[in-house]
Amino acid sequence: FAIYAQNEAIAAYTRALELSKEITISSEQLHPLYTYRGRAMELTGQFEQALKNYDEMLTTARECKDRRMELDAQVAASTLYSTPTAVMDPEKGRALSEETLKLAQELGDQSIECRVLWNLLLANLHGGKIDQAIAYGERSLSLARALNMREQIPYTLTDLGRAYNVTGRFEEGEARLIEAAGLWRELGNMTMLNDNLNTLLLNLVWSGRYEKALGVARES
Repeated sequence: FAIYAQNEAIAAYTRALELSKEITISSEQLHPLYTYRGRAMELTGQFEQALKNYDEMLTTARECKDRRMELDAQVAASTLYSTPTAVMDPEKGRALSEETLKLAQELGDQSIECRVLWNLLLANLHGGKIDQAIAYGERSLSLARALNMREQIPYTLTDLGRAYNVTGRFEEGEARLIEAAGLWRELGNMTMLNDNLNTLLLNLVWSGRYEKALGVARES
């Protein structure tokens, strides 16, 4: 997974989950297997399979009575519904996120609450409700900073940049995208850095800064 060999990662996680049915294994051990297999499926465009993975994760979590794992499965599914994928359904994503937001708040789990707020940013952005998207995004960003969620911060920043771009608030969008790019470089996540740079490129073209846009395009 770490070196972007996603198909090999999927095979390894699938075999591990098969073996887990033959031995006693805790939900804490199962949790990352489902999470990383689902993410690897997403990164290879296998969105239907990813949803099936998260559905299996949800069923397993309920059998184990693991509320954190249950919430993570629902959050992962709502992210897929809220982003431009073959299974995108912003209304379904928003409804599921509103449901999981209440559960996260009941459990007092602010890290999941932060991710759900990010999903609500995505669902509203792709559902054409930009003001609501920005409001949810800024709440997610504030919470991510308070909790020092180093991976979540650039995800939220990048999608806030997209939302500000759509409204023509290019300076605010650029500031968030540049900050996110720096964090993706620090984390070594080249896939997300490239995605971020392409969004920044649009920001610069739309605001007429073509020389700077060319530099970003070359890096991308």
